[in-house]
Amino acid sequence: MDRGTILQNGKPVAVPAKRSFSEDFSRYHSVSHFVRGNLDYAATDWLTLRMRAAYMNYLTSDVQVNASRLNAQGDLTPFVLANRHGRQENTYFQETGVATFATGQLKHELLVGAAQGEVSDDSSKGVFLPSASLLYRLTDRVSVYGSYSTSYHPNASVPAAGPVPASGPFAPEKGEGWEAGAKAEFFGGKLLTTAALFRIDKTNVLTTSDDVTSTVGSVRAQGGQLTVSGQVTPAFNLTASYTYLDAKVRDDPTLGGNRFVNVPTDKGSILGTYEIRSSALKGLAAGSGITASSRIAIDTANSAFPPSYAMVDAVLRYRARLANGMICRFLLEPGDTVLVDDPCYFNFLALLRAHRVKVVGVPMTPMGPDVAAFAAVLAEHRPRFYLTNSAVHNPTGATLAAATAHKLLKLAEAHDLVVVEDDIFADFEHIVAPRLAAFDGLDRVIRIGSFSKSLSAAVRCGHIVARPDWIEALADLRIATSMSGNPLSADLLHGVLIVGSYRRHVETVRARLARAMARTAKRLRAVGIEPWIEPDAGIFLWARLPDGMDAVALARAALAEGIVLAPGNVFSTSGAWSDYLRFNVSMCDDEALFAFLTKQCRAAAQG
Repeated sequence: MDRGTILQNGKPVAVPAKRSFSEDFSRYHSVSHFVRGNLDYAATDWLTLRMRAAYMNYLTSDVQVNASRLNAQGDLTPFVLANRHGRQENTYFQETGVATFATGQLKHELLVGAAQGEVSDDSSKGVFLPSASLLYRLTDRVSVYGSYSTSYHPNASVPAAGPVPASGPFAPEKGEGWEAGAKAEFFGGKLLTTAALFRIDKTNVLTTSDDVTSTVGSVRAQGGQLTVSGQVTPAFNLTASYTYLDAKVRDDPTLGGNRFVNVPTDKGSILGTYEIRSSALKGLAAGSGITASSRIAIDTANSAFPPSYAMVDAVLRYRARLANGMICRFLLEPGDTVLVDDPCYFNFLALLRAHRVKVVGVPMTPMGPDVAAFAAVLAEHRPRFYLTNSAVHNPTGATLAAATAHKLLKLAEAHDLVVVEDDIFADFEHIVAPRLAAFDGLDRVIRIGSFSKSLSAAVRCGHIVARPDWIEALADLRIATSMSGNPLSADLLHGVLIVGSYRRHVETVRARLARAMARTAKRLRAVGIEPWIEPDAGIFLWARLPDGMDAVALARAALAEGIVLAPGNVFSTSGAWSDYLRFNVSMCDDEALFAFLTKQCRAAAQG
C-alpha cells in the first residue's frame, strides 16, 4: 500500500502525492551476519557436483504504523504494517548435480538439486526443497528451458498494537513453481528476445484486510512475459516488455476467486536510450520511457480497485572510466610519463592525454610486452606508472606469460615503477592466466576489476585492489570528486552474486564467446585476413589485412556503407599497426560485414 494513499468508502481520497501518513515513531532497524561457502567437484567430464552452505543470523526491530482509511467523520484509522522485534538464525544447504550433454556442436545443461534449511524461530525442522531445470540449445542463437522449484518461508505472528488485535501464530508459507521459456538472438545479437510462461502456487500466504492479519488458503499466480531488446543503431537502444499475471485466491471459503492484493493483471513498459559516441560529450546518454499498469486490488476482500496508471521515466547518465581516471588523479602530475603497451586500448591514450602527461609505448608480443624494450624505456623515461591489460589484452587478446610477468616485476622494483593492471575482462577466461597483482602481492601493483563487460554495460560497478594506504587515499579522492556512487547497480549486482546466477551467466557467455571466436577467425582467414594470434578467451581478435591494404582507408570505406571498423593505428602510440583491425567477435555475425571484407580483399588482390 502506498503510504500516500487514503481510502474512503473504498475509493482513494485526493491528497498531495508526496504526503506520507506514517506515524513519526515508525522505524526499521536490523543487523545481520552472513557466511557462505561453495564447493564444486568435477566428477566426470560431463557431471559437476555443487554444494552451497550458508548461515545467517539477524536482529530486527520493526515498527511500522500507517493511516489508510478515512471515515465519514474525517477520522483516520491506523493500520499496523509491522510490529516485531527479535532474533532469527537460518542455516541452509544445497546440493546440485549439473549434467552437460551435447548434440553436435551444441551443449545443453540439466540441473537437479535439493536444499535443506532450518529457521530458529520456526517449528518446522529440516525443510526439504527440490528443484530441477533444463537448458536445451536448438541452435547457437536459440535456446529453450524449463524449471521446477519449491520455496518455504516462516510466517511471523503479529502482536497487538493499540486497537488492532494480535494475529497468529501462522503456518509457514510454502510454494511450488513451474516455468518454461525460450531465448533467441537475431541480426548478429542486435535483437534479443525472451518469452516465458509460468505458474506459482503458494499456501498459507499472509495478508491483511480490515487491519487484521491472516492467511488465505492458497494463491495461484500464472501468466507470461515477453521481453524484446534491440540495438537499433550503435547509439540507440530500445527495450520493451509485457507481463500478463493472473493472481487469485483459491481454496478459501470466503475469499476464493478474488484477485490477490497489489498485483496488476497487465503491465508493460518501453524504454529508449541514446548515447553520444563521439565528440567531447562521448559517453553522455539520455533516455525516456513509459510504464503502464492495470488496476490492482487494495486487499484480498477486493473492497476497492484504484484506477490503472502510467508513469513516464527519464534518464540522464554519463559513462566514465571512474577507476582509471581516479588513479590518474591520485598518481599523476602534468608532465609525468606513463608507459603503455603498443598497441593498447585507445581510451587509455585519450584518458592519459587529458591528464596532460607524456605517453610512451612498448611493443606488444603474444607473451606480453617486449622485456628488452620495456627495460630501455624505464631507463630513458622514468615513467610514473605502467598501464596494461595483463590478460585478455585489448586489442590483441594476448595473455601475459608467467616468465614475462616475473621479469617485468623485477624491472618495476628496480625503477620504482607502479603498475596499474586493468583486468575488466577477467571473468571471460576459461583458465585463469598469470596476473601481475598476484605475483607482486599488491606491493606496487593496483588491480582494477569491473562487471560492466561481463554482466551489462549499464551496471557501472567495479573495484580497485591495492595496498591499504593507497586504498584509504583513493577512497578519500572518490568522495571528494563524486559524493555518491551508483547504489542501484550495486544492489542489482549484489542480488545476482548472492543467488549464484552470475556464475551460470558467465559460463554461458564464455561458451558463446569461444564459439564466436572460432567462427570469426575462420571467416577472416577465408577472405585473407590473418589473426595475429587466436586468443584463449575474450572478445577481441587482432588481425592483419592482406599486403597493400590500409586499415584507415578500409574503415572509411566501411563507414560509408554503415559498417564500423576499428583500424590499428588508433590503438598505437607510434601510429604503427596501420594494416591491422580489431574485431569484436560478439558483433561479427553480420553478413554485411563479411560481404564487405570479401569484396575489398578481392579488389586489393586484383590490384
